[in-house]
Amino acid sequence: MKLYKILTLLFCLTIACSFGCGSAAETGEDYGDIFNSPDGLNLTATNHEYGWQNAQCNACHNFTNIHLIDRSGSNFDMQTIQNQTFEQGISVCANCHGTNGL
Repeated sequence: MKLYKILTLLFCLTIACSFGCGSAAETGEDYGDIFNSPDGLNLTATNHEYGWQNAQCNACHNFTNIHLIDRSGSNFDMQTIQNQTFEQGISVCANCHGTNGL
Protein backbone atom coordinates (compact mmCIF):
# COMPACT_ATOMS: atom_id res chain seq x y z
CA MET A 1 0.00 0.00 0.00
CA LYS A 2 2.83 2.41 0.85
CA LEU A 3 4.51 1.75 -2.53
CA TYR A 4 1.19 2.55 -4.27
CA LYS A 5 1.00 5.93 -2.51
CA ILE A 6 4.59 6.76 -3.42
CA LEU A 7 4.05 5.82 -7.07
CA THR A 8 0.84 7.86 -7.19
CA LEU A 9 2.63 10.88 -5.75
CA LEU A 10 5.50 10.52 -8.24
CA PHE A 11 3.02 10.26 -11.10
CA CYS A 12 1.19 13.41 -10.00
CA LEU A 13 4.44 15.34 -9.61
CA THR A 14 5.58 14.24 -13.05
CA ILE A 15 2.34 15.45 -14.61
CA ALA A 16 2.49 18.77 -12.72
CA CYS A 17 6.09 19.38 -13.78
CA SER A 18 5.35 18.47 -17.38
CA PHE A 19 2.41 20.79 -17.85
CA GLY A 20 2.80 23.48 -15.18
CA CYS A 21 -0.19 25.39 -13.89
CA GLY A 22 -0.73 27.74 -16.82
CA SER A 23 -2.79 27.94 -19.98
CA ALA A 24 -2.27 26.43 -23.42
CA ALA A 25 1.26 26.61 -24.84
CA GLU A 26 0.17 28.61 -27.91
CA THR A 27 -0.90 31.62 -25.88
CA GLY A 28 1.12 31.06 -22.74
CA GLU A 29 0.05 31.60 -19.19
CA ASP A 30 -2.44 34.46 -19.07
CA TYR A 31 -2.61 36.56 -15.92
CA GLY A 32 -3.68 39.66 -17.80
CA ASP A 33 -1.59 42.81 -17.87
CA ILE A 34 0.10 42.66 -14.48
CA PHE A 35 2.44 45.45 -15.61
CA ASN A 36 -0.39 47.93 -14.97
CA SER A 37 -1.37 46.46 -11.60
CA PRO A 38 -0.68 48.52 -8.46
CA ASP A 39 2.58 46.61 -7.88
CA GLY A 40 3.55 46.30 -11.54
CA LEU A 41 5.53 43.16 -12.33
CA ASN A 42 6.53 42.83 -8.68
CA LEU A 43 4.91 39.80 -7.05
CA THR A 44 3.06 40.30 -3.78
CA ALA A 45 1.03 38.14 -1.40
CA THR A 46 -2.08 39.64 -3.03
CA ASN A 47 -1.28 39.16 -6.71
CA HIS A 48 0.65 35.88 -6.32
CA GLU A 49 -1.41 34.27 -3.60
CA TYR A 50 -0.72 30.60 -4.30
CA GLY A 51 2.96 31.00 -5.15
CA TRP A 52 3.86 33.58 -2.52
CA GLN A 53 7.14 32.79 -0.78
CA ASN A 54 7.82 29.75 -2.97
CA ALA A 55 11.40 29.84 -4.25
CA GLN A 56 10.75 27.25 -6.97
CA CYS A 57 8.95 29.29 -9.64
CA ASN A 58 9.05 26.33 -12.02
CA ALA A 59 6.98 24.22 -9.60
CA CYS A 60 3.93 25.91 -11.13
CA HIS A 61 5.25 27.85 -14.12
CA ASN A 62 6.32 25.75 -17.08
CA PHE A 63 9.14 27.70 -18.73
CA THR A 64 8.00 26.65 -22.21
CA ASN A 65 4.64 28.28 -21.45
CA ILE A 66 5.60 31.70 -20.08
CA HIS A 67 6.64 34.99 -21.64
CA LEU A 68 5.12 34.10 -25.00
CA ILE A 69 2.92 37.17 -25.47
CA ASP A 70 3.45 40.75 -24.32
CA ARG A 71 0.08 41.43 -22.71
CA SER A 72 1.16 44.89 -21.54
CA GLY A 73 1.52 46.43 -24.98
CA SER A 74 4.87 47.85 -23.81
CA ASN A 75 6.80 46.17 -26.61
CA PHE A 76 8.82 43.91 -24.34
CA ASP A 77 11.10 41.60 -26.32
CA MET A 78 9.40 38.40 -25.24
CA GLN A 79 11.79 36.13 -27.16
CA THR A 80 14.77 37.62 -25.31
CA ILE A 81 12.98 37.31 -21.98
CA GLN A 82 12.03 33.69 -22.67
CA ASN A 83 15.60 32.87 -23.80
CA GLN A 84 16.94 34.44 -20.62
CA THR A 85 14.58 32.30 -18.56
CA PHE A 86 15.73 29.13 -20.33
CA GLU A 87 19.41 30.01 -20.01
CA GLN A 88 19.45 31.27 -16.41
CA GLY A 89 16.51 29.37 -14.91
CA ILE A 90 14.63 30.58 -11.88
CA SER A 91 17.48 32.83 -10.75
CA VAL A 92 16.41 35.40 -13.35
CA CYS A 93 12.75 35.62 -12.21
CA ALA A 94 13.53 38.07 -9.37
CA ASN A 95 15.06 40.55 -11.85
CA CYS A 96 11.56 41.51 -13.01
CA HIS A 97 9.20 40.02 -10.44
CA GLY A 98 10.97 40.86 -7.16
CA THR A 99 11.81 38.49 -4.33
CA ASN A 100 8.35 36.88 -4.05
CA GLY A 101 8.49 37.42 -0.30
CA LEU A 102 11.73 35.51 0.19
